[in-house]
Amino acid sequence: PTVHGRGQAQLGLLRCGWGCAWCATCCSPCPPRPPRPRRALQYVTLPVLTMDASGEFATTTQCDSPVFVGTYAPPTPAMLTDALSDMDSAYADASGRSISDPTSAFYEVLGGNIGGHTFTAGVYRWSSAVAINSDIYIRGGGGDLFIFQVAAAVVTSGGIRVHLVADNTGRGPPLADNIVWTVGAHFVFGASAHIEGTIMVKAYITFGLSTSLNGRALAAQYVTVDTTTLVAPPTF
Repeated sequence: PTVHGRGQAQLGLLRCGWGCAWCATCCSPCPPRPPRPRRALQYVTLPVLTMDASGEFATTTQCDSPVFVGTYAPPTPAMLTDALSDMDSAYADASGRSISDPTSAFYEVLGGNIGGHTFTAGVYRWSSAVAINSDIYIRGGGGDLFIFQVAAAVVTSGGIRVHLVADNTGRGPPLADNIVWTVGAHFVFGASAHIEGTIMVKAYITFGLSTSLNGRALAAQYVTVDTTTLVAPPTF
């Protein structure tokens, strides 16, 4: 399912049906697969929401599946309240995993200015902010796991793209479902930027004009979109 348009999810995580990239998967984490929260939460501002007769969810032309909000009729509040703890657990799992090698190949890569770099499978860590000022490349196979642990913010320039590149093993390119970004502050997309993977942040996510994400956008505070396309991974 896909989300298009402009709006903001606040005070936690919006749940837009069972597949929108603002929400999380229903599957529990299962190492070595990337950690995933099971549900999502809570308040959304969109131009038009039409309440279902049940009072449990609403619909909008900007999301192709139902929208669940924490103030709606039971069981929605309880379902969504669980989301924050699920996200916290998934964030702790991903951000707590050991880096693949305590060398510059996986730690503080390029001092955080990672534009133009090619990443192979593994767990990467930065102790400060990361800037993506030009395209980056994630190279591997369909079963490879990539975790990017960033202690501060991630900010991209406008028009940059994350490219998924197949290696020579014949396993196909990496999957967005196996790419995880844990960010200790905020994640800001420049206009027309495109990212792959699940993004989990401690503050907020801001999508600039005409941006896109193949994955999930999960924020402890809010997610803002502006003519943005969010597509959950096909393995959701």
